[in-house]
Amino acid sequence: MNKMFRPSNSSLGETLLINGKTDEAIAVFEKLEKSNPRDMGRKMNLVTAYVESGDLEKANDIMVSAESLQ
Repeated sequence: MNKMFRPSNSSLGETLLINGKTDEAIAVFEKLEKSNPRDMGRKMNLVTAYVESGDLEKANDIMVSAESLQ
């Protein structure tokens, strides 16, 4: 596949989340967050995915860690 048309991993995660594939979206977002833990957008995608999965404790943990970066 041509690299120009390959969707970004972030877009892949968002698409998975929209289509109800929450666990797969979390896996994508966790990889992205690990590759750049200071990226707030990636953290917020991960928070959203955890909220959608019902894991509010994990979502809150990520929010607390994000606050410490500001």
